[in-house]
Amino acid sequence: MLICTHNRCSLENSKKVLLIDHFMQKFTENIICISNDRLSYHQIRDDHDGDDYWVTIPKANGNFENVNSILYFENKKVRYIWDNDVREFMKLH
Repeated sequence: MLICTHNRCSLENSKKVLLIDHFMQKFTENIICISNDRLSYHQIRDDHDGDDYWVTIPKANGNFENVNSILYFENKKVRYIWDNDVREFMKLH
């Protein structure tokens, strides 16, 4: 169904993702974008940027990064978030 209704594009611009597991089962998941204005109770204020708000996400190397939006999807109760540095979705532990 996804192949009939959507076109292939880069992951960072996609609205849905097609996943195939090692049993060759196919799953389609919606990619959700949450911007910082929708994360009011998780926000921290950054004094360097005036009125901008940031949310902190973990990186693959163990560091944390402040971002103004989060791209993620869930599959089999596991959440994957977009990492701009490596340009792929990373499993959130």
